[in-house]
Amino acid sequence: WHREAIGYKIRYVPSTLPDLLRTKAVIEYEFKSEKPVLIDAKNDQAEAQLTYSRLPETEMEVVMPWQRLYSLASGSGIWSGLQRGVRQAQLEQMAHLLDELYPTFRLFLFDGVKAYSAPFTVFGPKRAAVYLGGVYLVINSVEQIRQLSMRFDQLIRISAIGPDRASAFVSQLKVI
Repeated sequence: WHREAIGYKIRYVPSTLPDLLRTKAVIEYEFKSEKPVLIDAKNDQAEAQLTYSRLPETEMEVVMPWQRLYSLASGSGIWSGLQRGVRQAQLEQMAHLLDELYPTFRLFLFDGVKAYSAPFTVFGPKRAAVYLGGVYLVINSVEQIRQLSMRFDQLIRISAIGPDRASAFVSQLKVI
């Protein structure tokens, strides 16, 4: 789907962290209950998305709640079993990549108390996918894709931290 969207803006609300910003250790942690072949596939997917994002003709926007990053830094919620050093390395890699890839990769952070969004990706005007936990609902209807794009726009409008400050925000998080 990413290859089909070259030349179009990809807009993405992740279920946890953006795939291409995750370290291998975090991917292994998140998918530890899965078969090793799935973990390998997730690592390959993250690397492919990172390679894709480095192409000059790509443009990707990601929006997510800033609380998810605080949760990672503090080791709370789903991150409670992840070692401090792994969480620190994840945040360092994320800050580095946000700085490296900006402005073609833009992360917006909104207040998760004020809004919620199911995870979804809009691949330009051609396709969208809503993540349902293990499976995707693929949408090809122009009107439904437009509605998801409008929802994404709403999340950007309420974002407290824009992409020009995202790397600095991630860098200042204290891992405990």
